[in-house]
Amino acid sequence: PGWPPRADKAGTDAGGPGRVVGAVAVGPFLFTHAGFRPAMLERVQGGEHTPAALADLVNAALRRAVDACSPAARPPCSFDGDLFSAGRDRGGAGVGGPFWTDFSVLAQAPADALPTGVIQVVGHSAARCAAWRTDKCEPIRARPDLAAIVVDAGLSEAYASNRAFLDIRHGRILARTRGVDGTYRDTDLTAAASCPSSSFDHHHGGLGAAEEETL
Repeated sequence: PGWPPRADKAGTDAGGPGRVVGAVAVGPFLFTHAGFRPAMLERVQGGEHTPAALADLVNAALRRAVDACSPAARPPCSFDGDLFSAGRDRGGAGVGGPFWTDFSVLAQAPADALPTGVIQVVGHSAARCAAWRTDKCEPIRARPDLAAIVVDAGLSEAYASNRAFLDIRHGRILARTRGVDGTYRDTDLTAAASCPSSSFDHHHGGLGAAEEETL
């Protein structure tokens, strides 16, 4: 691909082919690699905690970091700052940004410490159970209030070789997992949530037709 990296491929517009982004916002959903923990949100002084604002924050920082890359430096890209730091939960000494947060941090966070009306969808924390061995395994996991959902099902053979994905449409969030018999079973996360599934659109703003098409 050549050097240096193309900075225009680390922009905030996720629509272009080959474009690299650190976060994507669609309606009430914020997609990042690992998620915004409360301590990281506290560092966003005076900023909005909406999905769009947080996605813009991550993508602007990523673009600046890529622009600062130099082939003469070792390492060539430093990716310094809180957003790129790892917390103690992942062996680091920083606050722990949206690239390096263990899902347990989001799962255990007080509800009022997370953004209101935002559903964070993250990876980075692989499931350890094997859904092809037992139907008791739910490789896609969520907080009861749906403030955070982890979709790292453990696809790799190094984990559990699970096959699972999130299906978001018609005001519902379904975790679809290939089970013991080889077929996909659905777990309705909205129905299991602490807020009634029928009030999903009311609590989280819902999705328009164009947004559902995006997902």
